[in-house]
Amino acid sequence: MTTLSTQLPRTLSFWFSIIFFFVALASIKAAEPKELSVLKEQAKLGDPDAQYNLGLLYYKGYVISQNYSEALKWFKKSAQQGFAKSKYAVGMMYDKGHGADQDFSMAVKWYRKSAKQGYALSQYNLGVKYGKGQGVAQNNSKAVKWYRKAAIQRHAVSQYNLGVLYSEGNGVAQDFSETIKWYRKAAEQNYPDAEYNLGWMYHVGNGVAQDFVKARKWYIKAAEKGHAKAQYNLSVLYHEGNGVPQDYGETKKWVLKAAEQGHLLAQNAIGSMYQNGEGMPQDYQKAYKWYFKVAEKDIVNGLNSIAWLLATCPDDSIRDGEKAIEYAEQALMKENSSAILDTLAAAFAEAGRFDEAIEIEIKAIEKLEEGDKSIESYQKRLELYKSNKPWRETTKGSRSRK
Repeated sequence: MTTLSTQLPRTLSFWFSIIFFFVALASIKAAEPKELSVLKEQAKLGDPDAQYNLGLLYYKGYVISQNYSEALKWFKKSAQQGFAKSKYAVGMMYDKGHGADQDFSMAVKWYRKSAKQGYALSQYNLGVKYGKGQGVAQNNSKAVKWYRKAAIQRHAVSQYNLGVLYSEGNGVAQDFSETIKWYRKAAEQNYPDAEYNLGWMYHVGNGVAQDFVKARKWYIKAAEKGHAKAQYNLSVLYHEGNGVPQDYGETKKWVLKAAEQGHLLAQNAIGSMYQNGEGMPQDYQKAYKWYFKVAEKDIVNGLNSIAWLLATCPDDSIRDGEKAIEYAEQALMKENSSAILDTLAAAFAEAGRFDEAIEIEIKAIEKLEEGDKSIESYQKRLELYKSNKPWRETTKGSRSRK
């Protein structure tokens, strides 16, 4: 099984806020023609709430034909009367180029007007704009300022983004206790990226004491919402028996869910499970298929895994020394590690190039850190190569390749 992913998700873009924007639409009933006429009349008489709701109908195309220009017109009329959510809507339309040319400066102008009235979505979007440098000079400190204002109002994405900035030390001093605090607040609102990040911090002991049980608690919340990284890391816990009893059935369940979403480490892990017969019937052809999915994307894990299989598989029909060399050399260009050197040495040995196998295996051994338990297997392979013999994995318990 390959190791867990430790990369934190990046700050979310503006698009997520649209979800919250359309929540307001759910409160508007499908208007009958008479009701629509009344709404239009109220809007013409200057009712800011009616103007806003009429703008929403034009924006989404509910009851009335979709018309961004009309939507923007009515949002502006409402905004000019001080309606905070209408100011937000005007900013959003300039942001996306709906009803007007895309103009980040104008978007920022309207977001700021709304944000100063305490409207959380506008505060969030100002944070996004300062973080990206769209319509304003890029400034993470100001991004933190606006995210914090929205986060205090329980805006989950702002809480999450504030946690990310604290974890990276961007715009604010790095502080993992603050990271945990804000991730937890967002996670308690069922925000999956925050649940995943919180699980990851407990998994690796980053900013908190390592606790696999708590890692599983947060991973499973995100995994059940379809979060691929959480699904994969949950499968790692079950595979290794950390925080849960070792369970290849649960490993298979979660790793397949992640792989179906294109998670490359999960796809590589499925190859390893087929190769080793862990939770799957041992099947080298299927192992090759899954490794190839990753290798063809030029990912080091897949390149190394498929090279090891081609070099050492006990099934003669799978082995191909020259192809193994090709994949291993591609992997080595990306990562000059002892594990990849060990794979390349096995590939040279399978191709009958034992002098090169010996030279590379010695380099692999020299790269191992003191006390690394892998040294025994590396030395066994070296002795085989000195006897002009290639390495063969056993039919069970084959080594997983990172």
